[in-house]
Amino acid sequence: MAKRWRCLGLLAALLALPASLWPQALATRRTSLPYPFVPYDAGKFRYVGIEGCNCHLLELEGRKWKEEERGHHKAMQRLKGAERQNPKCLQCHATAYGLPIKDDKPYLENVQCEACHGPGERYRRRRLKNLYNRDPEQARVLSMQQGLVVPGVNLDVKDVCLRCHWESRTAPKKCPRSDKVFDFVKYYKLITHADDDAVDARLRVPIRGPLVP
Repeated sequence: MAKRWRCLGLLAALLALPASLWPQALATRRTSLPYPFVPYDAGKFRYVGIEGCNCHLLELEGRKWKEEERGHHKAMQRLKGAERQNPKCLQCHATAYGLPIKDDKPYLENVQCEACHGPGERYRRRRLKNLYNRDPEQARVLSMQQGLVVPGVNLDVKDVCLRCHWESRTAPKKCPRSDKVFDFVKYYKLITHADDDAVDARLRVPIRGPLVP
């Protein structure tokens, strides 16, 4: 029975990918898993926004996000006047600026879940949600193939943060309005909502540096 489910898992994973990626998927499948593991191309998926994410918003992830003092959920409030139309500001104070978004919106306000977890057009589909109840590992693999980023599993945590934060006052992307330097160890502890489990451990890919401080 277990072998049958593994075969079905492989078939489901392949069908979830464009046919052009099947050879690559089979060639790069992880030896420890029965599923092809192919890095996603974020440009192929659209961002959909936080509406409808009721389950996560009511759990630890949502509470952490809402409780941050002057945090990610209020990022747009820190922009004044013309800054609210400035592409350089919107790249970090909004979500998905300049990227494909459902309903062709120019951006999603504030730093929403998808800013760190990738465009949710495909991995938020109901059939994947149902699969999580039957086979969490297969569901996680399929989700990551279809746009899900799990910092600390398929992308380095610190790399995600440094897209919009800086560790030096001379950093090229530093905001000219702020001299505040990002302390990764300090701030990660304030926002972390990871629920690292055995599935994450099996799926984790080699990344730079420690997963968490």
